[in-house]
Amino acid sequence: HVGKQLEEQAQTARCMKELAQQLPQNLPDGTMVEQRLARQAEEQAQTAQCLRDLAQRLPQKLADVEQVCQRAERQGASLEMRLHARLDEDSGKVGQELEAVQQRLAQRVDDAEARLQ
Repeated sequence: HVGKQLEEQAQTARCMKELAQQLPQNLPDGTMVEQRLARQAEEQAQTAQCLRDLAQRLPQKLADVEQVCQRAERQGASLEMRLHARLDEDSGKVGQELEAVQQRLAQRVDDAEARLQ
């Protein structure tokens, strides 16, 4: 995106230069236009400088964002492992409780059958 803006800035500067070269031929007094073009050229230069500054800061910002993403991924993986461990633990407990209930139920059935005899 920054590269595209820099290219647009360069294209604008070229167009302004061509226009400035043509002005003396078309206008007898191009002072006002020259001043306006000079202001626009200065604005373009300031914009280009801002874009260069931004382009210099972007790699560090990108590195910072990548670190945050990596930390979030590690935390997500850790949370997932803890969740799986908890589910495994809970599943084991439920299995044990179910087995105990089945044993008690079998014992009651056996007791009931014994009383009926």
